[in-house]
Amino acid sequence: MHWASYIGQGCSALMKRDHPWRGYALALFAACGWAAGGLSSKWIFLHAPYVTPEILAAARVCIAAPILGVYLLLFDRKALKVPWSWKNALYLVVFGALAAAGMQFTYFKTISLTNIATAILLEYLAPIFTLAFAVILFKHKLRWQMVVGVITAILGSAIAVGAFAPGGLTITSEGLIWGLTSAFFFALYSVMGAHADKRIQPIGLLFYGLFFAALMWMVVLGPDDIFVVFREERVALIVLAMSLIATILPFGAFLTALRIISPTHTTITSMVEPVIVGIVAAFLFGETLTASLIVGGAIILGSIGWIQLQDTGTG
Repeated sequence: MHWASYIGQGCSALMKRDHPWRGYALALFAACGWAAGGLSSKWIFLHAPYVTPEILAAARVCIAAPILGVYLLLFDRKALKVPWSWKNALYLVVFGALAAAGMQFTYFKTISLTNIATAILLEYLAPIFTLAFAVILFKHKLRWQMVVGVITAILGSAIAVGAFAPGGLTITSEGLIWGLTSAFFFALYSVMGAHADKRIQPIGLLFYGLFFAALMWMVVLGPDDIFVVFREERVALIVLAMSLIATILPFGAFLTALRIISPTHTTITSMVEPVIVGIVAAFLFGETLTASLIVGGAIILGSIGWIQLQDTGTG
């Protein structure tokens, strides 16, 4: 078959709202945004030491929430409608104030204590937790195919970030604890995002998650501490960019992907983030594309293909 036909069929599949490959494409897009956020956060921690992980996590959502809220008020008010029930209200509060806020803070905290490679690798142990949640909480059958996919993807991620190379990882006991905690919160966010009331649109779910996360940080830190990010113009611009490019867009894509494919499938697919970081660093900073990055990326992509072919809906 001609290559144009393959491309045409692929584009047609992605246009179908519930086609699995659309979910994988959205998860890949999310990984691109998060890669940009990881690189930006490391720069901020190095050049603006007054910005702590909790301040950056707070500022990110406190800026993103009103931006998305204004957009929805102007262009998509239906997305703000939530079927009222105490269950939904409590769900959204926990989703935002615990899962969303916890995931972002613990990830930035891990970066500040280790390095981006280590933080990414630890956070992307999340598929282990999502698989455990699926089996324990939702009584999904544990299939060996999914276990193989998860283990292989984690191995690929470890190779991609240079875990087996001298000096590839920077692990301290404190960094390890925070990294594992970030994996737990990432899994919690994924599972809650996938099992929210289906009548709540993904972009609406994202807004309420950001809103309650921002509200929580306002109470915990207060506006004076949070908006210290506006002390320097360049730091303020980077945080503003992170709020859009590394928060609203990727998390919106991720929550939409969760409606199409399972949390385990979605988190595994987003594990290409370290590969994206390496490619971007090569283009922007002239760094060499290492063999480990290429091999690790190939293993991750192979794992994504494997779980799609062996898709049993157990995630």
